[in-house]
Amino acid sequence: MKKAVVLIVILFTSTLLYPQRFGVKAGFNMASYIGNDGKDAKSILGFQIGGIVEFPISDLFSIQPEIFLSQKGAKFTEPITISEVSGIATTTTTLDIIDKPIYLEMPINMLFKVNVGSGKVIVATGPYIAYGISGKETRKVTLENITTSNEYNLFSKMDGEGVKDLLKRFDAGIGVYTGYELNNGVSLNLGTSLGLIDISNNSGDLKNSSLILSAGYKFRSK
Repeated sequence: MKKAVVLIVILFTSTLLYPQRFGVKAGFNMASYIGNDGKDAKSILGFQIGGIVEFPISDLFSIQPEIFLSQKGAKFTEPITISEVSGIATTTTTLDIIDKPIYLEMPINMLFKVNVGSGKVIVATGPYIAYGISGKETRKVTLENITTSNEYNLFSKMDGEGVKDLLKRFDAGIGVYTGYELNNGVSLNLGTSLGLIDISNNSGDLKNSSLILSAGYKFRSK
């Protein structure tokens, strides 16, 4: 894992030795989980924000390393039954589980560009690696209009319960997006990313998935 992170950083910084365009990008993730343990997951709204460096290879192709913060996760709703202390009556309600992990994510995308109108249509794809740096799991139960809520760190042991981290920190996958970039450097992009690594620490099958809408700006090269 450490070797992979070092390799990405080297590839990212090595582009500084060649002609390039710097930029920024921000947007929203419609995040969820996939896999056997993610089949009942519902999407939540997250974010991403960071920087990019475009390394042109030709008029049509570029390599674009990126680094940004990305909030992913999902929501689960499970029915539960609560028994009275006397054991005479029971009440059925729901348990809402909301994960909001935040990753430091580093994609390396290959961009294909075609001149259309006053800008360029972009199609891009490439791998990413990510490392979980923060995040909470919130568990909520509402009973008779009273909501009880508990929070747990996703990447550290659950307080007092002596169990493993809820999620593994390391993630990797592949992304693809398309967009349109104006000649002034402003762009709008729509894409998706699919995790290829099981992030569950409970012998499950859980992977990240995101639908991403983002806007970017690339500063003019000198």
